[in-house]
Amino acid sequence: MNNLPVVEYDEIAQQMNEVKEYANFIPNASTDEGYQKSKRVSLDIGKLQTALEAKRKEKKAFYLEGGKLVDSTAKDLSSSLEEMQKPHMLAYKELDNIKKQREADRKAELESRVLYIRNLPSSLADSCSEEIQAAMNKMGQEECENFYEFTADALKARNETRAALATLFTETLKAEKDAQELALLRKQQAEREIKDREERIANEAKAIAEAAAKKAIDDANEAKQKAVDDKIKADKELLASQENARLLSEQAARDKANREQLAYISEAYEINDDIDRRVHSAIMAKQAEDRRVAEVEAARQSEIKRQEDEAELTRLNKEKLENDKKHVGAVRCEIKKHIMAGADIDENTARLVVLSLLKSSRITINY
Repeated sequence: MNNLPVVEYDEIAQQMNEVKEYANFIPNASTDEGYQKSKRVSLDIGKLQTALEAKRKEKKAFYLEGGKLVDSTAKDLSSSLEEMQKPHMLAYKELDNIKKQREADRKAELESRVLYIRNLPSSLADSCSEEIQAAMNKMGQEECENFYEFTADALKARNETRAALATLFTETLKAEKDAQELALLRKQQAEREIKDREERIANEAKAIAEAAAKKAIDDANEAKQKAVDDKIKADKELLASQENARLLSEQAARDKANREQLAYISEAYEINDDIDRRVHSAIMAKQAEDRRVAEVEAARQSEIKRQEDEAELTRLNKEKLENDKKHVGAVRCEIKKHIMAGADIDENTARLVVLSLLKSSRITINY
């Protein structure tokens, strides 16, 4: 403790000595006397502390004012010095900052180069073997020149990267070969599945088409046979009717000729012998004329029948052609419907399947 010559504190010091004399006892506040003595000593000391603080503030006030003046004067002088110093400090610090930034950029660039070498394997983790091979060739030529203070780090990173790239290349090459083999297997499997599916669809379509064609053919043959039978029956009835008419016509012609001949004969008995030859000649001429007329009529009827038969044959051929077209269309339509129902495909696709089946030399449809 520094003993400064503060005379204002002498009176307080004298009072402290007085208090010290009667405060020199061991406090025992458990008794009324001890309690009162300790309380009195504490109050007296508190009064001295208050008086001391008042003297301290009074004594210090002068020095505080002087300190403020000292600080204010020093602050003004410091501001003037700073004004003189500022342009010179800014000038050299600007160059210092530029040099520091250049150095920082230089180190950052070198660190970036080292980091690039170190991170090269991880950056190529998902690359192909050709890219990894190119990186290995590049690292094989890397001599780590111009790395300056980072040369050791660059060499270490290069060596580690070479080893990592070699491992990565081996693994990637194996993975690519495995992927190629897997892709080939999948392609072959897909081709087999497509081929099997196409064969299955073709077989199903063929079976459906054959069944539909057989049913359609059977139905058509049955209908055609019935039509043929009906036509044969009708033709037979027509021929029988025509033949009966022809026989009746011939019989009528013969009866007429006989009646006329009998008339001539009757007349011949009534005439004399002079005209007998003329009657006989007339009879013969009449018979010849009747035969000619009958032959002409027979020829006419034959031509009429020939024309009718030819027209009927033309009609039947035309009808058969139309029926065949309808039959073929019905068969194909029936096949198309069965394919649509059996293969669950649309009408256009089913039509294309039918056309494809018709183009195949291995599939035959008997209409």
